[in-house]
Amino acid sequence: MIEGSMHTGRSEARGRDGVVSAGHRDAVATALALLEAGGNAFDAITGAAFASFVVEPAQCGLGGYARLAGFDARAGRLVSVDGYLRAPAAAREDMFEIDESRGLKYYETPWTKDLKGEKGHLAAGVPGAVAAMWEVHQRRGRLDWARVLEPSIRLAERGLTMTWNQLLHVCEVHPLIRRHRPMHRHFCPGGELPRINGQFGGATVLDLSELAHTLRLIAHEGPSGFYEGRTADLIEQEMREGGGILTAEDLASYRPKVLEETPLDFHGLDCITCFCPTSAEFLNLLGTFDLRSAEGATSHHLMAECMLTAFTDTIRWYGDPDFEDAPVAALSSVEFARRRAGVIDPQSAMPRPPQPALADDLAAFGHGALPQSLETTPWAPKLGGTTQVAVTDREGNMAALCISLSDAHGSLVYCPGTGVVLNNGMQNFDPRPGRPNSIKPGKMPIFAAPVLVAMNEGEPVFAAAGSGGYRILTGVMHTFVNWAVHGMDLKRAIEAPRVHCQSRETFVDERLPAAIIDELAAMGHDIRLQRDAPGLNAFARVAAVARDPAGGLLTGAAWPPWINDTAAL
Repeated sequence: MIEGSMHTGRSEARGRDGVVSAGHRDAVATALALLEAGGNAFDAITGAAFASFVVEPAQCGLGGYARLAGFDARAGRLVSVDGYLRAPAAAREDMFEIDESRGLKYYETPWTKDLKGEKGHLAAGVPGAVAAMWEVHQRRGRLDWARVLEPSIRLAERGLTMTWNQLLHVCEVHPLIRRHRPMHRHFCPGGELPRINGQFGGATVLDLSELAHTLRLIAHEGPSGFYEGRTADLIEQEMREGGGILTAEDLASYRPKVLEETPLDFHGLDCITCFCPTSAEFLNLLGTFDLRSAEGATSHHLMAECMLTAFTDTIRWYGDPDFEDAPVAALSSVEFARRRAGVIDPQSAMPRPPQPALADDLAAFGHGALPQSLETTPWAPKLGGTTQVAVTDREGNMAALCISLSDAHGSLVYCPGTGVVLNNGMQNFDPRPGRPNSIKPGKMPIFAAPVLVAMNEGEPVFAAAGSGGYRILTGVMHTFVNWAVHGMDLKRAIEAPRVHCQSRETFVDERLPAAIIDELAAMGHDIRLQRDAPGLNAFARVAAVARDPAGGLLTGAAWPPWINDTAAL
């Protein structure tokens, strides 16, 4: 039975057999159906991911990536699966020319000339979504793999009826889509912008038969149906014709990272984030202050300052630890955060732009633990932009998932015959050589956003994921802190106003009381007022679930409700 306040989607749901929160109602319905069929939370979140690949094409897809944190109740262990993109084998540090006429972009890195690193065939990294979800299901799921993919295949077979949300994303990139003919033919049939339902109907229904065929291959062959054979050959063909470097060999060699993290302690809860050092530093910094006693604007100020400090350090120092001798462990160290917290004044904003931590300071804390890479199962033989999902079930399994193409519609490269749109995640590298986050073959770029699972005395109690670039951290962490520290129920925690700061400005939800906003300004914050609205994901979309181990009540919440949904059994 579903409880919840009704909007375009439901903003809250409660039950005892399972609860799901996600970016689309079809993803929620898919997950619930799999739970009802005897599946567990990992079956449900895998099915929801593939459903999302069909119904949220601007946000995610088979050509994108996935990152999951979860708790396996049967094994009694936390686990993370990082299916982020990797740079192709032919990638080079200097493969993009810097556009010197523009400043730094959202991720504090320069734009590339002619947007080659941001859009088009060279912007596509090796996608990890399918491999990651296969790992999740094979290690933790219960139902047959093909059964879990059935709902997504049915969704693809019926086609995608365009909605206002998807139309907004098409309109946003339409001038660029027109340069990529296969993409334009797919999303603008007949050369016209798609329509949404009016008073007498008339919505455009996109033909997803090619995607349905690829999904059937994956259902029958496992990841080999995507990373090898016909699908991989067609992706390489489109890459070659468009001047890209991604090959079938790159696809066949892809492996996700399966990690076992050492949980960090935050207010007595053990937390994992799919190894996001930015989130670890943020929580460690925040934990040095007495948030419960903070008055007026102090709590919002500390959230902004800790966020800014963590982002600054990550952007300066992070590099894939499998490829770089970067101080990644130190960024996650409690001892480092205690010293670093000295730059934060509880009553005044620090000078902008802030200075990152010094190399000598980080070197002193390099002994911190990196996550352990678990032995991966053998790669399956031939057998067989962003949205979010959070799921928990009656058995105590819990998981949070982020799936993405990076930007809306990713690279804008549609691979004919496959239904696959490729990510543009190569933009998440620093295109300048000689930096921790510079491009190297096989390397994963920076990813400063959490998928969060929290435990209390060995029991999972909270999970959340989000979409919205670096503001994912803002949305997920505000929800978590509101719930864990300020004692809000999940619905209030996810709906409460937020602040975001990663550089010079402090973005403030205009729903905050005027007195709080004025106090933040008096502290020295350069205020930019924003508010979530259709077409503006100002403070991240968030899906969250919570579990009461004593009473067995499961709760789900989603925000904003006009583009998210939650439901329970």
